Amino acid sequence: MWNIHSADLIQKTFVGPYRIKQIYSPVEEFVWLPVSHNIEVDASVIGIKINIKFAGSVKYSGITINEQLTHSVAFKEIEKKYYDTVTYQTPREQEQSKSTRKIEKILNKEDMTTRDMIKLARLSKQESEKLEKKEEKTLEIEEKTTYEIEKDADKKDSIYWTRIRPVPLTKDEIFGYKIRDSIELAVSGKPDEADTTNDGKKRKTKLLENLLGGKTFYSKDSALTFHYKGLLGLNNVGFNTVDGWSIHQGFSMTKKFKPGRFYRISPTVGYAFNRKAIIWKIENQLSYAPLNRGKVVLKFGKGANDFNSESGMSPGLNTISSLYFRKNYIKLFEQTFLNLKNEFDLANGVQLITHFNYSDRNHIENSTDFSFFYRETREYSANLPDNPYLSDYPLYDQKSVSFTLNINYTPQYFYRIKNGVKTMVNSIYPTFRIIYTKGVKDIFQSSADFDYLEFGMDQTVDLGIFSELGWNVKTGRYLNQKHIHFPDFKHFNTHEIPVQFNGFQNAFMLLEYYRYSTPEYFIEAHLQYSTPFLVLKRLPFFSQRLWRENLYAGYLHLPDFNHYMELGYGLSDIFLVADAGIFFGFENGKYSRFGFRINFKFGE
Repeated sequence: MWNIHSADLIQKTFVGPYRIKQIYSPVEEFVWLPVSHNIEVDASVIGIKINIKFAGSVKYSGITINEQLTHSVAFKEIEKKYYDTVTYQTPREQEQSKSTRKIEKILNKEDMTTRDMIKLARLSKQESEKLEKKEEKTLEIEEKTTYEIEKDADKKDSIYWTRIRPVPLTKDEIFGYKIRDSIELAVSGKPDEADTTNDGKKRKTKLLENLLGGKTFYSKDSALTFHYKGLLGLNNVGFNTVDGWSIHQGFSMTKKFKPGRFYRISPTVGYAFNRKAIIWKIENQLSYAPLNRGKVVLKFGKGANDFNSESGMSPGLNTISSLYFRKNYIKLFEQTFLNLKNEFDLANGVQLITHFNYSDRNHIENSTDFSFFYRETREYSANLPDNPYLSDYPLYDQKSVSFTLNINYTPQYFYRIKNGVKTMVNSIYPTFRIIYTKGVKDIFQSSADFDYLEFGMDQTVDLGIFSELGWNVKTGRYLNQKHIHFPDFKHFNTHEIPVQFNGFQNAFMLLEYYRYSTPEYFIEAHLQYSTPFLVLKRLPFFSQRLWRENLYAGYLHLPDFNHYMELGYGLSDIFLVADAGIFFGFENGKYSRFGFRINFKFGE
């Protein structure tokens, strides 16, 4: 049972924010309505700044109750009991009630004088300031709303809800709810009314789908979860010129102890047919301090890895490009590795990430020239990245040990705590990052010897009306590069080919893989503006779509690649499965390249 006592809302728009503060009071039994309004607008249009403030009060001469929403008798009894407990209020609650009663007393007057209006405005301001002071003491967002679902509410037909709904649903809302319901039905695995679970043919089909695509199993209390990743798929069956055909099988098992505390193990084993090599990896994850977002991850295994392990090309996409177009973009090296990472909040908004990495790296060659097409007209490239620094840093075998320290700081980071689990919500400030990596020599026969330092900041700003602005700026430098291997270079999120699975955000869509990786220094920046209403959405056909329009800008500065800028325009959520965009590249202010890119959301 609940009523709104007061509201303080901020809406951010493209011209600036506006703020609405309201005080609510019972104008009839069980009926609370706003009795005071404070509105403040800060707008900036074409260089002209406007500040508007408005304060007013409302007195209701009569109201009409929607009988379709009348409380049940049981609900009224609960509410009556609630009001009977007013004698048990805390001193602070009594003080707030006293202020509210003063406001009500003034509003109940038949004729309010100017003095009454001034007093009412002062009381409303005091009430708002009390709420602001309470908010300033903590960044925790408390969940105080409780509700009861009316019996048989889920059995009401659409005519009933249309009659009592003050604003009809739009076509987009109806379409969106249908999609959401379909997704929930697919995820839950529950059949619809037309499904016949006793049909043997359908059971066999479902069994085959689970075998090929994967299946999740739960214990009775949901404390133990087992997920089989499936027999087929781009994650399980692949091809590259180093391994040839390969197949992987894996599962994950999660044990939940308390809310926010769990242990998960995810083993994967595979076989590279051309190299005749076993590929394997085991990942362990333990969440141990939910109030501090404490988590430790341990990985170890052996296999062929991309030189750009952080943001490289999708292996599934490389499989398609190799088999169908005879283009092997990914370059690989074999490594036996052990990776240990710990994440922990030192304070609210201050996250510490420590990382230990051991790797035994070996150079490997192509083992096959198989493809479906272009066998007579194209040749696969050698398993060597195209990078100008490799003449000074050759790809010889080596062992490497490195330590990484990463600190992320977000000022005034609001959060929620539910069942002892902390979840970060938002902040009006950007996140600041500092990363230091040290390559350590002579530990476990390591030959690595380098120091890398990076600073960065990023933020996503909600502009209102379903629009947002995201930006990312970072710079880094190798302070020491006495002995550095190509996987330890600074790599960038580049997309050389027209089709993608990894998205357009914080990426360079027209740059080649590996070519711009550097062991020296860099400056990088990205900007993305997303909105449903820009250019195309104003046209009749596009106005009916749920697509979003996006503007992209990227900047990269390297020692031998000065002032590269990339600009783009695109559409996202096309039929909910794809993004598309056109991009233009400029070097030192001069046009140099352009390309069309499409990203499929069902990829990896």
